[in-house]
Amino acid sequence: MASPRIHLVAPIVVSFVASTVFVGGFAPDRGEVQAAGADYTVPTPHLIADINQVGRGSDPADFVLRGTGVLFRATTDDDGTELWRYDLLTGNADLLVDINPGPSSSRPSELTGMTGRVYFSADDGEFGRELWVSDGTAAGTHRVADLRPGAGSSSPAQ
Repeated sequence: MASPRIHLVAPIVVSFVASTVFVGGFAPDRGEVQAAGADYTVPTPHLIADINQVGRGSDPADFVLRGTGVLFRATTDDDGTELWRYDLLTGNADLLVDINPGPSSSRPSELTGMTGRVYFSADDGEFGRELWVSDGTAAGTHRVADLRPGAGSSSPAQ
């Protein structure tokens, strides 16, 4: 089944990953911001994942290639803003890990691919905003260190 076509107005995020352009933008026909992708050879944007199926859009951003997947942040009503993975082989998008469990958000940001891993900052609700790393799996996603001990944030950035 083909992905539904969407018309994006004012794209807010553009990332080139492998042979696909990943875009987050407002889709007026859907009334929300969602993830869209377009293969270089077929440049018509189409919905790749309806991440937040209720309420507002998912505000996807920070797309980074890791192996056969693309890691990015997205928001749902149930999990808040967390780390997601889009599988380039299956076309499935799934919550990779709920770093700050429940509707509270870890707000992963500054996703940066380096040495086969993706580094980013996130707030788990216990140690503040710290440096995290992912190999693209839930088991391989963890806080690197509590750089500023306790609940205070070290606020690492690129």
